[in-house]
Order: sequence, then C-alpha cells, then structure tokens
Amino acid sequence: MARKSLFGRLANALKEEETAEDIDKDVEAAVMATMAEKVGSLDGSVVLHPGTGELGKTVYIFDLAPVYKMIGGDQSRSAAGLLEICERRFEAYREHNLDMARVKGDHYIMRFAKVSNEAGYRRAVLIINEIGTQLLSDRFNKLEVPEILVAADVKDITNADGEVQTEQIGDVQKKGGVPIDPRKLGDLPGWAKFVVTKNARTAWEFSQRKKKKNDVFEMVEIKHTKASKHDDIKMVEIENKKKRDPDWFSKAMKAD
Repeated sequence: MARKSLFGRLANALKEEETAEDIDKDVEAAVMATMAEKVGSLDGSVVLHPGTGELGKTVYIFDLAPVYKMIGGDQSRSAAGLLEICERRFEAYREHNLDMARVKGDHYIMRFAKVSNEAGYRRAVLIINEIGTQLLSDRFNKLEVPEILVAADVKDITNADGEVQTEQIGDVQKKGGVPIDPRKLGDLPGWAKFVVTKNARTAWEFSQRKKKKNDVFEMVEIKHTKASKHDDIKMVEIENKKKRDPDWFSKAMKAD
C-alpha cells in the first residue's frame, strides 16, 4: 500500500468537524504516523553506488543533530516533521531523475547527477538553508557548526558492500570532507560561509599532516669518481610515497 504524505494525513484528520482539542490530537497523530514510517528505516542499511558517468561520486551530508538540538531534541513535536520538510525541499530542487536523498541515523545524505562538486554543494546549501530558516528563522543563519554540511566521497563513508557507515561519516566530518572552493559558490548565507571555509581549512590541514607523515627520505648513492676515496651519499626527499629502506640504506648510514 502506498504511503500517505504528512499533508494527506492532515487533510483526512481535518475532514470532519471536531473540537480544537480533537484537531490537535489528530494532527499530532498524523505527524507521528508519518514520522514512524520514516524512522523505520533510519537504522537499516543504506547502500550507495560508488558513482560513475552522470552520477557523481560525491555526496552532501546534512547533519540533523544540531537542528534537533535547537528545536528541543529529536523527540520534540517540531522534530517530528523535520524529515518531511527535508523531503519536500529536496524534491523542490531535484533536477535529474538520478538525484537522490537517503537518511542514515541523524544524517540526511544528498546526491546530485551531472553537477560539479561546487554546484552540488551550493544546491545542498540552498536546500538546508530553506529547511533551517523554516524551522528556526534568523537563528539558523547564526549557526556555526562545521559538521552540519560536509561533502564526502562515497567510498569514504561506505563499507565494501556499499553500505553507509555512521562511524565513517564522523571520521569524514573531522577531516573536513572533500575540499570545496568557496570562491566558486557565489553568495552564501552566513552559516554556509562559515561551514565551507572552516571545512576547507580543516581538509587542507589534514592533507598537510598526512603529507608530512608520508614523506620519507631515500638515500641515493652517487657513484664515486676516481678522485674520491668514498662514495658520496645525498639525502633526497621523496614526497607522499611510502618506501622501505633498501639494504644499501642501512650500510650507507654506517659508513665512515
């Protein structure tokens, strides 16, 4: 049987003449019934294709937890309709039949076809901004939480079977996700400017730490000339390349 939307349930709830108290109960029941259907799959498996051709490999993750916190928790009456709002806003910005959105725990994962990373990110910003301002008005624009939106490579948030892993999402958030160039996004609301700039900086800093960790020094043996009594040893830095020291490396280090 096809699922009824929240608005369909509300229409049925208000068809007959009832007292204000009865209407409140019916509306709340309609909202909770819709939410129950949505929540039923939140802890289940969400599988994402790695992405080829028109369907890019980048997804945009909207962390719902900060919003839940600002509206009284994920069990509040305001929270009950949050996913319904997300669904409606996403549909309003859908441009391709491959565009999709999935929910995993407190994460609303969006994916767009035939767009650059920056274009997809900007669309995600527009969707989230409408959701946030609808629920929180001007308060949302003052939010400074970098985890609220992060771009991620599908392979970085899924296991070998393509199933989304909440722990991996958290790891991506800590590293800033896929770097997005703020200069290519145009005008943004205040919260989004903070988020994209902060995450871009975090991603850059992480890449530098990773680069430093992976940098190794390889001893390069320079063949001696007739005038030389000993081989010259020169240190050459090889960036971003893991190598085990060859046998002659240890010998060279012990040479006089």
